Amino acid sequence: MMKKIAVTGASGLVGTRIMELLSEKFEFIPLSVKDMDITDKDSVHKLLGNLSYDLLLHLAAYTNVVGAETEKAKAFLINGTGTQNLLDSVLSAKKEFIYISTDFVFDGTQPPYVE
Repeated sequence: MMKKIAVTGASGLVGTRIMELLSEKFEFIPLSVKDMDITDKDSVHKLLGNLSYDLLLHLAAYTNVVGAETEKAKAFLINGTGTQNLLDSVLSAKKEFIYISTDFVFDGTQPPYVE
């Protein structure tokens, strides 16, 4: 039986390519903003609580680097709070979680970084 992987940001460049390359090894469940609002904890818990999956691959993000400088609250809500909501739901369901982000998170000007 193939492992079921739910994918946020599935219609993006990375999500599309990952699903294309690994479609023979895994069953993918593409998720979009139409399925749930990751910034809304209840929306996330409702969808993921009713979904049969083994692992969540989180690729959804606010990706406009320039826009993130002017819309910091929106970028944090999506990239920070949204990610936390997904992680909380996945951990409570005892599922696996993979998060792929960007090198723009670390601008190189304020080290050291603590993760």
